[in-house]
Parts: sequence; C-alpha cells; structure tokens
Amino acid sequence: MRTRTLDTQIPKTPIKLEENLTGYLFMAPTVLVLGMFVALPILLAFFLAFQKVQLLGGLEFESVGLRNFTRLAQDERIGIALKNTLEYVAIVVPSQTALAMLLAVTLNAGIKGQRLWRVLYFLPTLTSSAVLTLIFMWIYNADGLLNHVLAGLGLPPITGWEIRQWPSKGLCS
Repeated sequence: MRTRTLDTQIPKTPIKLEENLTGYLFMAPTVLVLGMFVALPILLAFFLAFQKVQLLGGLEFESVGLRNFTRLAQDERIGIALKNTLEYVAIVVPSQTALAMLLAVTLNAGIKGQRLWRVLYFLPTLTSSAVLTLIFMWIYNADGLLNHVLAGLGLPPITGWEIRQWPSKGLCS
C-alpha cells in the first residue's frame, strides 16, 4: 500500500492561484481593520504597561520593567476600582441580558400590535443625536420635566451645579 507523504504537494494551477488571490483580496479590508482597531491597540497597551511615558514637553518613553505593576499592587484604590467593576458587572450584565431576552421573545411572540412595538423599540436607535440632545435639555433644564415631576412628588427641585451632573447619570441607565 502506497501512502503520500506530507512533503509532496499537488501542483497549483493558475486558476487555483487566482482563486486564492481573490480570497485574500476580499479578506484584506477586514484584516486591516481588525489589525488597526484590535491588534494594534492590544500591542500598544502591552508596550505601554512597561513604560513610563512623559507627555508634556515632548513624548518620551522610559522602560521601567515591572515597576508599574508593583505600584498598581500597592495602590489602595485598586481594590475599590475592582470592587466597583465587579459589582457593576454582576448587576448590569445579567439584568441587561435578561431584559434583552425578554424583549426579543416578546417582540417575536406574535402579540397584537407587534409592528408598533418593534417600531417603538427600535425608534431610539433611529433617532438622531440632535433630537436626543434636545430631549435631554428639555428633561434636565432647571424648569424642565425632571423638576416638574419632583415638584409634583413634593420633592425639592434640582438646581445649579447639581442639575449639570444628572444627564451623565441618565446616560448610564
């Protein structure tokens, strides 16, 4: 019985070469974008993790080895940051996943007015950022909707500097 060895190759015809080249040309834009926006930032972050970077007065790099990691391990704020991150992930990821599944099942369940519900669900995605800016300005204005609702509930209005901090909290929700 005769077996083929791995080092023997089937000769490639010009058609095979042309097909391979066409495939590589179709893949090139995706590979370039992934390289630019995924691989390059990962490599740069790895490089910068071992550097001390001077940004003012010209860009300077100084190799510091593992000193950045030892400073990180000694910093008391790292525990707070990790706790906050884990708490956020433990709350937001399961709740958003459950809500997304519930909405997906509901929107595909053949309910009455299904098209209307789908339009209402996807409307914020289609709404321009300019309109969303106007809505946020209307809600968080000093005499806007938020303060009217608070007044209706018998709560004091949010004024001055406090009102400027609320939109960022609204974006998180």
